[in-house]
Amino acid sequence: MRGTVQSSVLGMDTGITIVGPGDFHFSYREQKKPYKIGIVLHGLYGNHGSWTDNTMLPVYGEKSNILFVMPEAGRSFYTDMAYGLDYFTYISEELPKLCRQLFHISDNRNDRIIIGGSMGGYGALKCALSKPDMFGVCLAFSSVCQFLKKDILENENKLLADQRILKDFQAAFGPELNYKKEDDLLWLADQIKKQQKKFPRIYTLCGTEDPYLQDNRQFAAEMSQRIPDFSYKEIEGKHDWQFFNKALEVSLSHIL
Repeated sequence: MRGTVQSSVLGMDTGITIVGPGDFHFSYREQKKPYKIGIVLHGLYGNHGSWTDNTMLPVYGEKSNILFVMPEAGRSFYTDMAYGLDYFTYISEELPKLCRQLFHISDNRNDRIIIGGSMGGYGALKCALSKPDMFGVCLAFSSVCQFLKKDILENENKLLADQRILKDFQAAFGPELNYKKEDDLLWLADQIKKQQKKFPRIYTLCGTEDPYLQDNRQFAAEMSQRIPDFSYKEIEGKHDWQFFNKALEVSLSHIL
């Protein structure tokens, strides 16, 4: 299913794609067993239809008891943007509520999964670490911006050389690229421990030929010291849909 949903947080209709199991029913009355939900986040160049257009997600969904929901987030880096819309609040708070109102979805946090690749990988990790009571499982593939402080504060020349990315960062974080700790994944992980909350299960993958491989390895080393149920795996692949499709298949088999 592909269409739009009205968001109060965004103040507009926004695109959404939904993939259900083979026995999917809209009606609570017909669907006796609640679905698990998997919110799947697109990358910087994508949209709400990217995962269904470029991977075997509809096939994987048909064989599972997961209702996959794919929202639209533009080039927001899944932030409440300095100059733009509050996409983080929409994805992490409003969208799960909307889904519970529309579909028969489990209340168990372990049945709420957040998934993403590239920019969406960062978004998935941010949602899971910011809302550990909401999301019990996170799958993140070839993530970017795991070290956001470094990306913003230490790579100024690189940002200036790529005007499109610079504009994206300025829209998300402000013209001065103000770094906020709430956008930093390692800081968020440390807060879960300090607040003695239950950590989400996090499963990350990266391709062996991915340009972000070293950052993903470093991030895995840092997170393994913080989160008890953190997994990192490398499989053959680049930063492309062929890899993301394989990563999705491998990760779903890991959690189902």
